[in-house]
Amino acid sequence: MKKVYLVGLALLGSLGALLPAKAMAQSNCVNLQEVTSGQTQIRKQIRVGFLGPGNIHTDFSVPPNSGLQFFEVSFVPENQARYDAEINFRYSSGAQATVFSSGGDVTPNQVYSRWFVSPTGDLPFLINTSVSGENNTAYTISVRGCQDF
Repeated sequence: MKKVYLVGLALLGSLGALLPAKAMAQSNCVNLQEVTSGQTQIRKQIRVGFLGPGNIHTDFSVPPNSGLQFFEVSFVPENQARYDAEINFRYSSGAQATVFSSGGDVTPNQVYSRWFVSPTGDLPFLINTSVSGENNTAYTISVRGCQDF
């Protein structure tokens, strides 16, 4: 699998517009857990029903007082199709910041990865990912946080 890195802060653009970035040292990073399952990698199959997409959101919990400042979201599509993705940081104050919103055609089994920092400077308590696309297309998504770059 080819892995592509991106660095971003409130960036808009195509999922296919990939830029090289510095890889993080593993020692200061932690894989975030999805809030309902506790898993660090989530496989989802898009289900479009009568009222539209029904399972597009996946939330990853950020450990409190962890000192995490940089967050990597990795997305691996299983199908050649158009996917639309949005990444939101949610804060304990109730505020939310959209740090990424993009769509485009992707290559199956390629890892799309992008780094983000909090636009407010505050530690989010939740990283929300929202991925939509054609019915029955599938993907895997994960998030990790790091203390420094």
